[in-house]
This record gives sequence, C-alpha cells and structure tokens, in this order.
Amino acid sequence: MPSIVWNRHPEEAYRNPYEYAAQKQFVREALNLLKSLFSNYEGLSMVFPRDDKSLRKAIWMLQIDALDSLRDCLESLTLKQHRLAGRLFRDTIETLDLAAYLHSDSPAAKRDLQKWFEDKVIPHRIYRDYIRKTLGKKAADQRADYYGQLSKFTHRTYRALLKGYSLGRDNLMVYNSHPSDSLPQTLAAFHAILADHIGIFCAEASSRGILTRDDVDRAKKASLEAATVPRRFAQTLNGPWNQGIQADGHWSAQYGRRPCWPLATPGQNGLAGLRPCPRLHPCRRWILKANRSFTRITCPCRFGNW
Repeated sequence: MPSIVWNRHPEEAYRNPYEYAAQKQFVREALNLLKSLFSNYEGLSMVFPRDDKSLRKAIWMLQIDALDSLRDCLESLTLKQHRLAGRLFRDTIETLDLAAYLHSDSPAAKRDLQKWFEDKVIPHRIYRDYIRKTLGKKAADQRADYYGQLSKFTHRTYRALLKGYSLGRDNLMVYNSHPSDSLPQTLAAFHAILADHIGIFCAEASSRGILTRDDVDRAKKASLEAATVPRRFAQTLNGPWNQGIQADGHWSAQYGRRPCWPLATPGQNGLAGLRPCPRLHPCRRWILKANRSFTRITCPCRFGNW
C-alpha cells in the first residue's frame, strides 16, 4: 500500500514519530477504504429478519460492528484522542475473533451460535481454546501475547497510562489533558496499530463469507493513492554519548549553553559532532534525514520517551 504507515511497526513509529505527511496520507487512504468497505456491509441492511438466527447474519452483525469500531478509532486519532482509540483496539479484535470462531461451524461453535442469539456471553477464552486445539500451542501462545498487549489499554496499566504524559524539568510528569498536547510518539504508534487492525479486518472480511477477496481488493485499489509520500527522516539512531554530556546525563557548563536542538555536523560515518539534546532528560537519540544529512527538529526529549 502507498502510505508507509500500512506496513509500519508500532515501535518504529514510536521512535520516529515525525512522518506527518505520510501519516496524513494514511488517514486519507484509511478513511476511503473503511468507507468503501462499510458501503458493502450496508448493502445487507433490510436483508435479515429480526428472528433469523443464521450464521451469516451473526457474522454480518459482528463484522460490521468491528468495522464501525475501526472507523471510530480513525476519527479519534484524527482528533488526537488516543485514549479512546486505545480502548477500542482490543474490542475490535475480540469481535472479529468471535465471528471467526462461530464461522468454524464446529459442533461447539454451532451450540455457541444459538447461545449468542439467546443473548449469552461467549467468553474470549473459548476462541483461544479453539486456536489451541486447531493451530497448536505455539499459535495460541502468540495470540495470547498479542491480546495481553492490547489488554493493557483496556485495563489501564502503568505504561499504557504513561502514553498520556510528557516530562517537564527534572523528569517531572505532566499530564496531557488536552488533545493538542497528545504526544506525537503515541499518535504515530497508534496509527500503525490501526493500520494493522484494518489489515486484519480485510483478511477476516474476505474469509467469512460476507465479502469476497475481489470485493476487498477493489476497495483497496479505489482507496489508495497513486504515489507514496516519501519519508522525511530515516529511522532514529541510538548511539554513544557525545562531548558536553556528563556521565549523570547533565550538560557540562564548560561547553557553553546547552542546546535545545539536536546538533550535528557531517563527519566520519555522518555522525561525528552530533550532540543529543539533554534539555529535559537524556534521550540518547539522534534524528537523521533520509538523505543522510542532519536536520533541526523539535527535540524528542521534551515529549517523554519512556
């Protein structure tokens, strides 16, 4: 897909959050893709009777609900409301998992389908047990690790909450209460997670009988832009301390006023003379443009890289 965000790892996005143009391209493409997919699902309105208890109806209801959750995620991130988007990530995946389990059409799934229509809760552990029996323990463990990461947004673990804080002087925490204060690192990572979830939805949509592979491919083709917005920066580099920064991470006065920008002058391997900004806390990171020349950019320190 044209936007680099579609294939971007959340950790890489978090470490290199300043690809704003590419992120905007992803938002445009994702908005068009989700809208196109939704129009296909909406075409099944006025098709299923209220008392119909068929598998196809259940799959349609679950998948269109997951699709609407993805649309809500995208809208929330566009408004820089990452807390709401984080809570929806796990909800979306578990809804798709329930549809996948019911679609397996096993004797147990058939019984649970009727229970679902009777308004009974089908616990997610039922799906995990199904994966363990059909795909093996390794696949089940991998899924469990993935769900565990998503659960942190739902259960508000310490590091999940830290995504809503930046650092002030002396490493003192500042709560970002307004959307405009949202960390660019958090938003970049959440866009990458959303891209992954949209990809999962497309695969599920074409595998459970509601849409065909051609339907999904047509939606993608109509939604993606002709050219990829290029990266402005290469991946963030980690490296040794430069002169001016003491062992305790503070700026040494003998080197003059400490910089508020990452400073760089070309040298051996393009790195000599580079000084990370220590204004608020040592980030140990350098920003390098894709063309290998250094550039000025707002210091990543002040956004609080935990």
